[in-house]
Amino acid sequence: MLPCQFSSQRSERQQNAAVEVFKTNVNEPSEAGLVLKMLRLYLPEARINFDLQDCDRVLRVEGKDLDAAAIARWVRNAGFDCRELEG
Repeated sequence: MLPCQFSSQRSERQQNAAVEVFKTNVNEPSEAGLVLKMLRLYLPEARINFDLQDCDRVLRVEGKDLDAAAIARWVRNAGFDCRELEG
């Protein structure tokens, strides 16, 4: 059996990716699904997910050339509270 080899170089996608994290009031999986569907229209290449178990109902967006203010605005326009969490 050959040992696993791991590359120390990150993929181009990882090197250029930014991560934005937001506090929301999205409580239900159905609400999260609606927000995810909407955000994917604006950010088709981004990785987007919610952590509804976290007390901040965290929305996490990973992608290239992200505009945190626009993301928060889109979520608010969908009827939810959304603000960027500071690292």
